[in-house]
Amino acid sequence: APAARPSRAVGGGMVACTRLYDILNVAPSASASEVKAAYRLLARTLHPDKCSDPEAKVKFQKLQEAYDVLRDADKRKAYDATGSAGGLDLEDLLSYVNRHRTQLTPADIDNFGTAYLGSAEERKHVLAFVKEKNGVVTRLLDYIMLSKPQDVERYIELVEELVSDGSVPAEMHGAVRRSVPKLRLRAKKQEEQNRAEAEILRAAAGKKTPVASGDPMAELRAKMAANAARRCEAINQSLEHAASDESRQSGKPKDAKRRKV
Repeated sequence: APAARPSRAVGGGMVACTRLYDILNVAPSASASEVKAAYRLLARTLHPDKCSDPEAKVKFQKLQEAYDVLRDADKRKAYDATGSAGGLDLEDLLSYVNRHRTQLTPADIDNFGTAYLGSAEERKHVLAFVKEKNGVVTRLLDYIMLSKPQDVERYIELVEELVSDGSVPAEMHGAVRRSVPKLRLRAKKQEEQNRAEAEILRAAAGKKTPVASGDPMAELRAKMAANAARRCEAINQSLEHAASDESRQSGKPKDAKRRKV
């Protein structure tokens, strides 16, 4: 049986298992927008129309089920607490995803961002968010893929357009007006946090130049590299701990040669 995945601290708590996050190549602390972007990028590679693997159709359905857990706040909270994903074989899915993940190139990530930002699809997602939150747009940047705090005015303008053309129901207009200043304030705080996180990502990914916090695609590439680095570090630590435990049990140094009996 595979070794249990170590718990990881998130927001003051612990995540029981990180396998779902490993599948999407995001950290357990990833925002909803980061989870969505990671899924969409992975889906471009693993969709049955793009992947020739005989298991592509079945595995893609499993990938969708895994994403459904993380995109639903209540399901995600339950997964973080229990490590259970409704019977999904996460080890098997992670193994499959890892076999095909290398097909995703930096150019794919850049092309994805170029096609999405400012598109009709992005507009549809913004409208869906406004309606779902009954006009409260304070956390808009947390949910829209590839959004960045520097673009907050563009998103506010887009929301105002949706209000003006009648796409947003009239009963939500007041909530939109009241929450726009809060959205601006949240964007300002987010930009400050991004600058600090960029330095952490740079160090984790072993980069020699700072990551530009204003470029969501560069940030996404850096986060994916940092996540991979963290996984390698966790594996190395697990091996070291296992060797240390074995050494204590045998009463010999961990580098001592074993003798066959």
